Amino acid sequence: MSHIIVRTDFSVSLTKENILKQINCFEDSPIYEEVQDEYDELEATVLGLAQPKAVVAMSHVEKDFASKVQLEDGRVLYAITTIGKGLSELSDSFFKKGDYLKGMLADAMADGCLFSMENELMPWIKEYCKEQKIGIMHRYEAPHDIPMISQRYAYEATKANEKIGISITSGYMLDPVKTNCLVFGISKDMNVFHLEHDCRKCERYDCPLRTIPEV
Repeated sequence: MSHIIVRTDFSVSLTKENILKQINCFEDSPIYEEVQDEYDELEATVLGLAQPKAVVAMSHVEKDFASKVQLEDGRVLYAITTIGKGLSELSDSFFKKGDYLKGMLADAMADGCLFSMENELMPWIKEYCKEQKIGIMHRYEAPHDIPMISQRYAYEATKANEKIGISITSGYMLDPVKTNCLVFGISKDMNVFHLEHDCRKCERYDCPLRTIPEV
């Protein structure tokens, strides 16, 4: 296994249009103005609570999901990203008070922060791969593409608890909740980089951010 790399230098940002889209709030909604006001009130708090961290490591693929991934030399690249516990605690506090609009908005904004991290992480992973003289054949996410146990392997390979304070349950769920785990099949071709999420393979057909490229 290669050395483990930790990153914390993320410029987390939010796009109001995308957050409102996530909660299916559009200009013709009767509460559109109210939601915009709530968003403006929450934005600084949310960004202040975000604690972005990522850990990346290469490892040999485990036998029980090797058949599910495309790779050329038996290795995968694991990446775990998190924005910490603070934002989940914020949305939970709103729900407990019965303020469901703020709770829903805070939760969507937490997801937005996590997505924002990925926009910075992917170019960095590409540069890292070039240094290692490898490419990426495919991106995998549990449970849609590979078994949930892959998150246990990623957790162990990256030493995520020690490096960025992540824990894992017996059901292979990562904690904090707002944590994402990605697995990449490695290619020997340095010019191959399939890093992005493929909505065509995702089973969340009702996802408001779903995009399918035109053929």
